Amino acid sequence: MKRLSVIILAMMFVFTTNVYAKGKSKPAPKAENFKEMFSKGTAYGQFRTRWYTRNFDIESRNDWNTFAVGGELHAQTAPLAGLSLGVGFYTIQDSGINNDDDGIYPFMMDKDANNHPVSTTSLGEYFINYKISKTNIRIGAQELVTAWLKKWDLRMAPKTHEAIYIKSREFKDLEISLGHAFREKDNQVANFEPISQSFKGVADDVDKGVTWGELKYNGIKGLKTWVAYHHFHDIFSNIFLNAQYDYEINDNVKWFAVLRYDIQEGVGDELSVGEGFDTHFYGGRLGFEYHGATLTGHYSTMDDDNLAALRGHSKIIQMQVFGNRRADEDAYLVELEYKLHKLYKPLKGMKIKVGYGSFDTPDQGETNASEDITEFDIDFKYKIPGPLKGLDLRLRYANVNGDNDNSKNDFEDFQFWLTYNF
Repeated sequence: MKRLSVIILAMMFVFTTNVYAKGKSKPAPKAENFKEMFSKGTAYGQFRTRWYTRNFDIESRNDWNTFAVGGELHAQTAPLAGLSLGVGFYTIQDSGINNDDDGIYPFMMDKDANNHPVSTTSLGEYFINYKISKTNIRIGAQELVTAWLKKWDLRMAPKTHEAIYIKSREFKDLEISLGHAFREKDNQVANFEPISQSFKGVADDVDKGVTWGELKYNGIKGLKTWVAYHHFHDIFSNIFLNAQYDYEINDNVKWFAVLRYDIQEGVGDELSVGEGFDTHFYGGRLGFEYHGATLTGHYSTMDDDNLAALRGHSKIIQMQVFGNRRADEDAYLVELEYKLHKLYKPLKGMKIKVGYGSFDTPDQGETNASEDITEFDIDFKYKIPGPLKGLDLRLRYANVNGDNDNSKNDFEDFQFWLTYNF
């Protein structure tokens, strides 16, 4: 199966001639015959350089420091009678300058038995796609985006899933999607593993998938609603309810609000958190936009069980490091984002966001007691224009503090991204 996938990959890149920048690829023209499926197909890719570090205040912990290079390459044939083929190829390479005394930043690179970085190259996407009318069916390994399954593209490579995914827009203002994912390939590895292995407490020999359904409706001006149900077999189920309202006062002023409620319950005995596992969380955010500046306040609260979640699921609050998921936790976040060209036109393509968050749990001696944490973030993005168009720079900084003495949650986190889309 793997050899066949590599052969298909090579054929597609040899015969595919239309190349577009990642995220901006035009729909492939329809093919009239098998040959045109390849000659009229599309390809796009991305080069990546990323350097992630985390410096802990306590001397007993090794700092994390990982510098890697790599990228991804994708191709999809032109559709013939609605049928097309697609593949995606990912590579993560050690830069050769990483210090063996430092730890590997989580999910950046694979590692060997001695905790040294290991370069990987993988075929993370291989799928058959069929489109009829306004319904799309995709079978195979793919980058998913649902309420609870996401590609979580915040490392050197995204997560991908082996899945069946059906999305339909046959009804006006309504999107319906259904699917089942069997296995996932994590960000830093080359092989697909059972989704159930992503949860602590699940035995190593358990191989369970997840089935989901989603409805999105935007038939009311300014209002977007999203309802989703995910069933992680023999582990837990999750009901996701989300509503967003946007109101534009004029060309320069807009406000928006989001409300969210999740219900999570155990549905089997694979998740070792005790009998009767159930939790829920709710919250939202309120924001205002004015002349390129966006000020947003967030709030989220958790019930009396920890949230069972995969990286990339839709948390109400997720900062650079921490997100709201601990039992009996109340979280608050204030963010300010500004598009710098509104201040000075030559700064076009630049924007900066700062945020301060607080994560509060019960005090010591109380049920679900845990350490209170605060986090301060700075996120700078620059889409470089002109002759270097396609080159993106991103710098992220987080300062995290726990309220315990000698806390493991006292550290600084820095991320450097340099990306070229082609």
